[in-house]
Amino acid sequence: MDEKNDIESYKAALAELDKLLREFDGDGLDVDGLVEKVERGAQLLKYCQTKLRSTQLKVREVLASLEDSEVISEKSED
Repeated sequence: MDEKNDIESYKAALAELDKLLREFDGDGLDVDGLVEKVERGAQLLKYCQTKLRSTQLKVREVLASLEDSEVISEKSED
């Protein structure tokens, strides 16, 4: 499976990022696997950023539609 597509959810990505950060902070860091871990961390971070942007846009759309509904409702009451 492509690593890009194996991220199950935002929560799972954050958990894996947290695990990687703890490994980086630890004394037993394996230099041989460092590049792969940094690349995976970058991949997870990009996933989280994309997910947050997408969610933010959807929330804004919902709020805008609610505001539009309120304006229509106010105009119909006049």
